[in-house]
Amino acid sequence: MTTYNSPFENLAAFVIAFAGGAISAISLIQYIAKVRRDERRARPIGSHHESLHP
Repeated sequence: MTTYNSPFENLAAFVIAFAGGAISAISLIQYIAKVRRDERRARPIGSHHESLHP
């Protein structure tokens, strides 16, 4: 027997998937920012080489 989802169920599924993707993207962005910030703090003063960053 074939069952049909209501439009509300489809919308709810889309909202859940969208929210999960948004949370994942925000988490990744914040993690990358933290890693870059920690890397800058760990680098000794005067060790910045311009040749590494054109």
